[in-house]
Amino acid sequence: MNATMLKSLERLPSQSGIVGDASFATRKSDEAAPSIESRLGKLAKTETLSQEIETFLLLLVGILGLLTIAYGLEQVFSFIQSEPVATGIAHLTR
Repeated sequence: MNATMLKSLERLPSQSGIVGDASFATRKSDEAAPSIESRLGKLAKTETLSQEIETFLLLLVGILGLLTIAYGLEQVFSFIQSEPVATGIAHLTR
């Protein structure tokens, strides 16, 4: 950088009223804070609801899975207890 550019950069903050005014920066951050807090609150509510729905669906799928396994085992036991299978098992064990 040359000397002219450095001088202009040094003068810029002092000439600018927005940069030099501390109350503007404070006011701007105060206005943005409730907006950010409300957005975070909405995001937290949405995330909580999503987790509750996910937990419910996982529980439902787990219950259905266990019922399916129980039904399958019942069908297997019913098949084993049928007369032709029992006769076949009796012939194999002799």
